[in-house]
Amino acid sequence: MTRTENFQRYADAVEECAVDGNWERLRDHFTEDVVHERSVGALYDFRQQGIDDVIAGYKESSNNIDRRFDRRIFVATEPISETDKRVRLPWVCLFVLDGQPACVDEGIEVATYRDNHICHLVPGVADYMARAE
Repeated sequence: MTRTENFQRYADAVEECAVDGNWERLRDHFTEDVVHERSVGALYDFRQQGIDDVIAGYKESSNNIDRRFDRRIFVATEPISETDKRVRLPWVCLFVLDGQPACVDEGIEVATYRDNHICHLVPGVADYMARAE
């Protein structure tokens, strides 16, 4: 399986987890010492290290953001690209509260692989959430 295929499986699993809250299914995609971090100088900055911390971070983020909306719509804005040990996925995510304009979040996720598992994940997110027009 290519890294691109592997990453697509991970991205699909994230979407399943966002629906049912079973973030434990992501364990198969990470190394034990995985690092998940973002540093853009904004409210969204974080660093999680180790598989338990990363999974706890996904749960917390989902509970604090996703669950406050009626729907979450994730769209890849370009195909996954692969270079060396990394994959890259530009995306946009709409958070919909019925009767209100959607909140839009966008970025580029970059994952570094070791032995077919993600060892470093950087979700490059715009440092704001803007109201969709």
